[in-house]
Amino acid sequence: RHAPGATQPPVIGSRAEAGAVLLTVRDFGPGVPEDIRPYLFDPFVSTKVSGSGLGLELVAKIIGDHGGVIECDSRPRRTVFSARLPVHSPTADESGEFQE
Repeated sequence: RHAPGATQPPVIGSRAEAGAVLLTVRDFGPGVPEDIRPYLFDPFVSTKVSGSGLGLELVAKIIGDHGGVIECDSRPRRTVFSARLPVHSPTADESGEFQE
């Protein structure tokens, strides 16, 4: 689903890094307003009229509970949410490549 005002659909990506998996979601909407960026992952923060403001707070909590972090880099026509989650697997080598 497109962000309001976006001209194209979001792009979802993933890659292995040393000891972690990086997941990204990029959209091309108007961006996150600068005044709420410091509070974006706090409960009850929303830019939507009917939004509860719990979605990103829950995402941040779940990722944090698994030892990961989530960040947002936003400007008009380009917002990227990046979630880095640790890989707890003895089969991942230092480069993040998975071995069989």
